Amino acid sequence: MRATVDHTSSPPVLAALALAATLGAAPALAGHEGAVHMEVGAPAGAFDEHVDNLGFGFSLDYAYSGDGPLAVGIGGDFLIYGHQTVVMSLPLVEDFEYNTDNNIASIFLLARLHGGDGRVIPYVEGRFGGGYIWTETKLTDEDWYDDDEIARQTNWDDFMTIWGGGGGLKIMLKRGDPRDRESKDVLLDMKIVYRHGARASYLTEGAISVDVNDRVRIRPSSSETDLLQFELGVAVRF
Repeated sequence: MRATVDHTSSPPVLAALALAATLGAAPALAGHEGAVHMEVGAPAGAFDEHVDNLGFGFSLDYAYSGDGPLAVGIGGDFLIYGHQTVVMSLPLVEDFEYNTDNNIASIFLLARLHGGDGRVIPYVEGRFGGGYIWTETKLTDEDWYDDDEIARQTNWDDFMTIWGGGGGLKIMLKRGDPRDRESKDVLLDMKIVYRHGARASYLTEGAISVDVNDRVRIRPSSSETDLLQFELGVAVRF
């Protein structure tokens, strides 16, 4: 099923989140915060015309806030946006598997504006950084008792600049005791980010094939690499 993105709903959602963050009832507390998220990436714009499926992966980030509601930090994410497995049977030898993964990763600086420090905390976030997109094939044997890797090869790769923004909600799961230096706040973190990726060349599922003369054919695509990212995870503030 093709993943599609409705661009018309994004500005109102981001405007509402920005207003909520600006009108927070209480100042955010200073401190460090680290978070880990499960992530789903829906191809958007021209990228959606070439990639038919969702990407799945994870993200990590760290931010520090001073006396005000603004936090700055660094983060990164990783997604697999395509996968293909081919099993080959050869005479007198074990079967082999060719596993091809299409991957995209990024590292970025972030700025996050929180709306208060209550049980539910809305925020908006901006990002700027760099991305790497690559396709890798791994050859393994098919023994039932192991999965020995025989060879690994990067078939195609490229770099791009990324930037974007979005917003989300943090829900307090456990508030730490300020009198205990080892006590930490634990929060459920949900966010949506539109990430614009500059033009890059990349491979999609089925872009690597073998013709009748056993020659490998690679058909790269090229476009901007936008993603609409949905992230769900846990943040710890200390």
